Amino acid sequence: MENIRDIAIQVIDNEANSILGLKHLLTEDFTKVVELIYNSKGNVIVSGIGKSANIGQKIVATLNSTGTTAVFLKPCDTYSFNQLVKEHRIDRENFYVI
Repeated sequence: MENIRDIAIQVIDNEANSILGLKHLLTEDFTKVVELIYNSKGNVIVSGIGKSANIGQKIVATLNSTGTTAVFLKPCDTYSFNQLVKEHRIDRENFYVI
């Protein structure tokens, strides 16, 4: 049986290499989204399906915990949201959808 310490070191090495492999994904699109959220003066709406929904909900929790008002909107509800914007019942200037 391998030493527990050696297994833990291998796990940490694997995780570290996986994280380092993400660097190439930080494109200009990433920068634009971060700047948009940072400079927002309204509410942020996050939407997604499946695993991206889980990630979106975590992003909403993080934004809310840092003082940015954010909500998760299920994709099936986006039609209703768009209707509210079209009817001027929601001021589009106060929302940023990602």
